[in-house]
Amino acid sequence: MNDELEFIVEEISRKSGKSKEEIWNMVRKYVAEYDGILREDGAVYLVAHDLGVKLEQKPEKIKGPEIIPLEKVVPGMRRAMIRGRIIRMIGVVPYISRDGEKTERAEFFISDGKKTARAVVWSKGIVDRIKKGEIQEGDVVMISRARIGRRGEEISINIDSESEINVLEGEFPEYPTPSARILSVAEILSEEFPLPEVDVRGILSNIFQPAEFSKKDGETGRRVTLTLRDEKTGDEIRVVFWNEKVDLLSGVQINSPVVLKNMRIRERNGSIELHSTALTEVFVEGPQTSGFFKGEIIYLSKIRDIALRNGSKKMLYFIIKKNGELLPGRAWDDAAEMLSRTRVPYLVEIKDAYTVKLGDRDFLSIDKGSKIRIIESRTESGAFMDYSTAKGIIYTKTSISEAIGGLVEVRGLVSYVGDIFIRWYCEKCGERVEREYGKFICPNCGDTTGLPRPSLTIFIDDGTGVAKAVITGKDVEQVVKKSVEEMLEEIDMKGLELDRYSPDDLRNKLNGEEVIVRGSARIGNDGVPRIIVEEMEAPKVEYEISFLTNRVRNMITELSKGGDRFDQSDSGEQGA
Repeated sequence: MNDELEFIVEEISRKSGKSKEEIWNMVRKYVAEYDGILREDGAVYLVAHDLGVKLEQKPEKIKGPEIIPLEKVVPGMRRAMIRGRIIRMIGVVPYISRDGEKTERAEFFISDGKKTARAVVWSKGIVDRIKKGEIQEGDVVMISRARIGRRGEEISINIDSESEINVLEGEFPEYPTPSARILSVAEILSEEFPLPEVDVRGILSNIFQPAEFSKKDGETGRRVTLTLRDEKTGDEIRVVFWNEKVDLLSGVQINSPVVLKNMRIRERNGSIELHSTALTEVFVEGPQTSGFFKGEIIYLSKIRDIALRNGSKKMLYFIIKKNGELLPGRAWDDAAEMLSRTRVPYLVEIKDAYTVKLGDRDFLSIDKGSKIRIIESRTESGAFMDYSTAKGIIYTKTSISEAIGGLVEVRGLVSYVGDIFIRWYCEKCGERVEREYGKFICPNCGDTTGLPRPSLTIFIDDGTGVAKAVITGKDVEQVVKKSVEEMLEEIDMKGLELDRYSPDDLRNKLNGEEVIVRGSARIGNDGVPRIIVEEMEAPKVEYEISFLTNRVRNMITELSKGGDRFDQSDSGEQGA
């Protein structure tokens, strides 16, 4: 301890009336609070300020607090100095203060290049500067004397009347620039974002009945749950609107394309959800198509369960012929049931269908919001398409290195077979449920019956890359040749980890074997292609050899005919 610092502590003690030990305790608390960023010779001036003591020594001689990286800030810090770029300006938010007065605060997200944090402005003067546009999204700012708190599980930078914000001039390439793009449902489910609040676009596929609940203050709150579907992949995400934001959904129809702005990302029971905030807005973008779509259904697949992040939906593929062109499509739930009741081929008229792009191909998508009318059967006069032809229209044959999106068919060797994980879903609405004291609790339905659904991941290598192939539901039971009930019973009898089954026999059978996999592909967070498997089979080698042999013979025949014509033409020119 140096004499100069001891002298300052004595001066603060004399002018404040507190003992030197109390002063030193306050100094040490500041040093610990700033985790080594602030030394005792700087903390002593903060203590003097707290006690209203004016020191005779000039503060320039002593080093004050430095800029704190966001990854080092912790709740409880006071007078923190932070520098970074405002990557999202949420704006001014009205609220009711503790004394019942209507007032305003402002919020924005700031990033220093390594971490992002929410800043909440309580100072009226700084709120007014934001309203005037003096502090904007994209500005690099220096925040002085901020209080660090916690908002839920996140760090919150509180800027009050003692704090300052200075906008810095110059270039700052070390700080990220703001991004205002609207995300898809699939992007939110498959990526990690630095911001906890996003804008998202999708199809409003379902709305549950609004519910009321009692708040902690005794007031009655409102909540409504909906599902938003990705227009390309079919993935769905659970969305919850709270209190007055419930009214934003009034008049919005099922199947409407919408953009939801300022939605908070939350993780619940292993699933990603979106929740409304004070600044949430809803924009209906209007129908994607209008009028009727009329054509001839020439192919229908079997109805299958498609695993989505929050459950599953029934779906079938179809191929429709219109004006001589063939267009693949997908029908969901009730629409799939309706199409499957009539034998192909038949003429159909569809209203409110949606054209979406899966990979490089356009697909017609119809669901319960679409209106379907079967005009006439053409089983006597029309021709249906067989599966071997249809799969070439639905799936794109590709290498694993090129399987970055859409519906694909890949072929490779099985290099890994994982364990089977069994997850539970609500019998009523299909939402993922959690266990509580032996009961299944659904976020939509409350107490419910849980339905088990197994999931198995295998790795496939084709020499160009490795893909994760995810098999779910009944397909897992068929591959393992055991029902999910039998797996659960074996887990219980052997005392294995809850809802985790090891398919040893399948590993011995599949490892090193060549398989063909068809399904929906996307790139995962780890950069590895991920295929949700719809079909998996062993190559039919004899058929393929026969097919290729016939194709080569046909090519040789065509080349021979072409060669004869060329020789005759050439000899004629020579004899002329």
